[in-house]
Amino acid sequence: MLAFIEYLADWASGVPMLVLGTARPELFERDPGWGGGKRNHTAISLAPLSPQETAQLIAARLEQAVLPAETQSALLDRAGGNPLYAEEFIRMLVDRGVLARRGATWELVGGEGDIRVPENVQALIAARLDTLSPERKALLQDASVIGKVFWAGALAEMGGLDPGTVRDGLHELARKELLRPSRRPSIEGESEYAFWHLLIRDVAYGQIPPPRGSSRWPETGSPTARRCWSIITSRPSSWRGRPAKTSWISRGKCAGSCS
Repeated sequence: MLAFIEYLADWASGVPMLVLGTARPELFERDPGWGGGKRNHTAISLAPLSPQETAQLIAARLEQAVLPAETQSALLDRAGGNPLYAEEFIRMLVDRGVLARRGATWELVGGEGDIRVPENVQALIAARLDTLSPERKALLQDASVIGKVFWAGALAEMGGLDPGTVRDGLHELARKELLRPSRRPSIEGESEYAFWHLLIRDVAYGQIPPPRGSSRWPETGSPTARRCWSIITSRPSSWRGRPAKTSWISRGKCAGSCS
């Protein structure tokens, strides 16, 4: 992908185009000179949010300030200027029912003792996933085996579930801002989703218990399984399920397991 962006910048001339990309600082550890020397190239380093900016983000997310002062102070300290932590914290309070909407406003339903501030973003996401029903959590974990992007039909076959049940489950998970539906599926006739961000996928994947039975994909290699497999193998390895816990090929057919 990085090579393609550089190629695009070099060869796409004569047309108005803005290429905007975001990356973590680790990118420049892998490729210190990436982007340098390109015409009209600009790199902007974003500093962590200040406590005041994080507080503004929380208030904007809720359209009001409702957190107790002690809780907000602990949140600002743990967030360390990371906007993702602040946003996931608010979602966790909503998922737990501690923060509830009352008409056009939000209201704390429980007391301050009901609010715990996790140590890091991963713990925060794990706390959110623990609020899901066993069925929804299993659906999310099956999706994490496929990768960041996955398809409803594949999940139905992996879990032996009714397609309508899978559709309803994915809709609920999207409403909780754990998943995003794709506007343009890469497989015709299939409902495609992606994790809201990669950390949710990683945490869900890490919570998969020891082997839950044998094959996660049908041994018969159904049309949906074969189509999904062809797309998965055409993508970078970072988009797929991790080889440590996923065996995608069994006797030449599309099969997976959580072992």
